[in-house]
Amino acid sequence: MSLDYQTVGLTVVNWTGVSPTPDGYELWRSTESEAPVLYHTTLSLGLTYGDTGIGEGVTYHYMVRARSGRVVGAFSNILPVFATVSDPIA
Repeated sequence: MSLDYQTVGLTVVNWTGVSPTPDGYELWRSTESEAPVLYHTTLSLGLTYGDTGIGEGVTYHYMVRARSGRVVGAFSNILPVFATVSDPIA
């Protein structure tokens, strides 16, 4: 599973899906790379999340993992994102 992002007033985090298809995904976020916390859980199979709760000039660290019932997958890589409202969409 891998992560990438776009930022322009909000951070859009994208990830690749896993097989077999899970029930949904958990998105973890922190301002410190060693202390991520569960930020958003989706029960849909979407592979993107628009994070509007960002502060300009703050670095956020995102991770994602798949979830099926009580079973969770391994975490993705940690994706550091420096949030600015003026970044162009890549």
